[in-house]
Amino acid sequence: MIAQNGLAVAGRRAGDFWIFWTGQTTSQIGSALTGTVLPLLVFKLSGSALDLGLASAATWVPYPLFGLLIGAWVDRVNRKRLMIGLDLCRAVLLAVLPLLALLGHLPIWWIYLVTFINSTLTVGFQGATAAAIPSMVPRDGLLKANGRIQASAPFAAIIGPLLAALLLAATSLQAVFWCDALTFVVSAISLALIKTSFNAVAPQARPKTSLRRDILDGLRYVLAQPVVRTLALFSLLANLAVAVVYPQIVFYAKQVLVASDAQVSQFFIAAGIGAVIFMLSAGFLQKRLSYGVILLGSILLSGVCVLALIATRLYWVDLVCFGVMFGLIGLYDVAFNSILQAIAPNQLLGRVLTFTSVLAIFSVPFSSILGGLVIDQVNNVILVFGVLGVFLVGLSLVFVRSPLTRVEGYLPPVQSVDATR
Repeated sequence: MIAQNGLAVAGRRAGDFWIFWTGQTTSQIGSALTGTVLPLLVFKLSGSALDLGLASAATWVPYPLFGLLIGAWVDRVNRKRLMIGLDLCRAVLLAVLPLLALLGHLPIWWIYLVTFINSTLTVGFQGATAAAIPSMVPRDGLLKANGRIQASAPFAAIIGPLLAALLLAATSLQAVFWCDALTFVVSAISLALIKTSFNAVAPQARPKTSLRRDILDGLRYVLAQPVVRTLALFSLLANLAVAVVYPQIVFYAKQVLVASDAQVSQFFIAAGIGAVIFMLSAGFLQKRLSYGVILLGSILLSGVCVLALIATRLYWVDLVCFGVMFGLIGLYDVAFNSILQAIAPNQLLGRVLTFTSVLAIFSVPFSSILGGLVIDQVNNVILVFGVLGVFLVGLSLVFVRSPLTRVEGYLPPVQSVDATR
């Protein structure tokens, strides 16, 4: 039996975590710049819910396609060097879009292609990131550290749209893409400044095994461990609804609320504010609530928010409902990663995190496309949102007797030092 994660890193520096956090937050702000512009650009080019779904699917398809291979690769190489290389590759890739825009030729399929490739590189970066965090903080600081790291994405979702609006008003569309590319360079530099190793065992010291064996070992662990297996299944089912609601809020806002472009962007800002608040409160909530309550309660209340959103159809109320919903989803994501980091052994951590995410995200491309197609066909986004809200509530109730309500029983003892302070 493989030992659980009891990682102890010699020479761990508290300052390394904050260097890491700074670089990742800067990169996330850059990604939010592009993320703000692209959905509106796709809608303006086509006006179709299906195209919005396809753009969203392009982000998630690489996970089921390449996740198993990339997850095994992350555990075989120097994670820090890998992350630096992926950052630089993403910087070059993002530079393609402003060049095309400068030439006056930016067809929608180029958006899909760049999004797909960028997401493929991001799969590797995220797997290495999640596997690196336990090297920089002790086990009892994981939830707090994950909350801080993952809160950088919604924080960027707040700042990004504001900066994007300023850049578009002062310069051009190309400037938004150039800024995003530059933030990846900043992230790479920050990683190079970190002294702590991201591998508990040096890649050259690990046993020589085939990539196929590594993939099978990771899959066996994910499918055999009760909490990990159940967490992947529950997340996969929840994503059937969540993956539709987030991109289609643009369609809902335009068709039902008759919102302006500026008002549509406010929904994504609200989601960012909600996620920052809930993610940063993860450590506080963990002291008062069990992991089971956090996991199941987040999804149940997210379904309630969807139902409240379509029941009122008032812009400001819907804005709050959307913000709270994705705040709860953010809290769920923090708990998701923290549980896996605490349970899985470090030598399998990249595979366990990536493989579990692959299983959880497997439904996202399918539901993104199907959701957009159904909305286009029935021409009733309110009905679709209603069905999804009921589904989330019912799903949470079904899993009440699952291992997710007994997560603490599977966790090893924690250490008391918090290096993130």
